[in-house]
Amino acid sequence: MKKNKRGQFYLIAVLIVITIFIGLITIVNSSRKTTEVNIFGIEEELKIERRNVIDYVSFQNLSEEDTKVIFTNFSKEFASKIGWGKNIVFIFGKEDSIKLVGNRISGTSIFYNVSESLVNLTDEGSFEIDLVVSINPIEIEIDGIPYYFTLYGGQNIYYLIKYNYGTEVYIING
Repeated sequence: MKKNKRGQFYLIAVLIVITIFIGLITIVNSSRKTTEVNIFGIEEELKIERRNVIDYVSFQNLSEEDTKVIFTNFSKEFASKIGWGKNIVFIFGKEDSIKLVGNRISGTSIFYNVSESLVNLTDEGSFEIDLVVSINPIEIEIDGIPYYFTLYGGQNIYYLIKYNYGTEVYIING
């Protein structure tokens, strides 16, 4: 009795073709570059980390200078994490004195108002500025759009991030 092995051959051939097809689809899908910016992930992570840093500083009973060092390091590390190719301003401190830490990219105007007049931030690249505050809320203006931050009793930490991605402009503040 002679067995017909043609059916087995076709079955194996179909399985090989399906395997090659799935492999090609997997390669094409994995080689595409992701162009979507995860703005909500950045914002959510920043909110959580900011809360953790404030809790840490509050419970450690640190000096004013130690607190500024921790906030400065936090600001620099987070700015480095999201990339220095963005306009970034971290504002932290108490009602009477604050520190601005961040980055200004070329072609962007950043002004701050902590005492009744706008001051132009002319430094390009990363910056750290200690300021005495005489008004509340303070104002940070990026490319002509003002953002206001109220300073409360105790430690405050705010952020303002602006960056362009293609033709879209993203702004995160809080």
